Amino acid sequence: MKRILLVLLLVGLVGFVFSVNSYGCVCSDLSGWHYGGDVSTVGCAKVLGDDGASWSYLYRFMPEGKGTYRLSFDFKNEISSVAHRGPDFDFFDTFYATVYFTNSCSRFDLENCSCGYALSLFDLNYEGPDLYHGTVSQSARGDDWLHFDVVFVNYFHKIIPTFELFDMNNIEGDSRVLIADLSISQVPIPGTIFLLGAGLAGLFGIRTRNKPNQI
Repeated sequence: MKRILLVLLLVGLVGFVFSVNSYGCVCSDLSGWHYGGDVSTVGCAKVLGDDGASWSYLYRFMPEGKGTYRLSFDFKNEISSVAHRGPDFDFFDTFYATVYFTNSCSRFDLENCSCGYALSLFDLNYEGPDLYHGTVSQSARGDDWLHFDVVFVNYFHKIIPTFELFDMNNIEGDSRVLIADLSISQVPIPGTIFLLGAGLAGLFGIRTRNKPNQI
């Protein structure tokens, strides 16, 4: 009986560890990222700007299996409020956050929007985010940082969080967006939670049963 309970505990723990696989924050450099234009780092933050670049982009391939995932990150909006005046419209610098999906890295082409599927998260100008999916709240970082969080279902082999900044007002070096603490984790399924609970209950039962009677 003890062996059965221990097996339940181990299976539950393995399922739990798998469900919270997280990339977290990769500090100091851009290793593992694909980027172009005006992209740099400040501490743990990745910075997209428009100094000498009309289009700056940053993305990363995350090899995950099928399932439900939670993606989160912090961002800071430093986009200019100056617009390029057109005959009919005003054009402001704009930032886009998107999750792309593909089964093969070689089949993904950001410039030509070649992918298996795309999930638009939000776009951002000086006024703030225009949200399509997910939620935005205050970040624990403070100092005008915001926190983004979204849950989605993945059917592909690769998840590709992508960030882009477009210089729409034709003024160099007047806008930037900071990204930090990017994290992706698999949402635990009910069966995994049940197994973990059963394992912990079994361990507690073993310890209780083996505890000597006190006189």
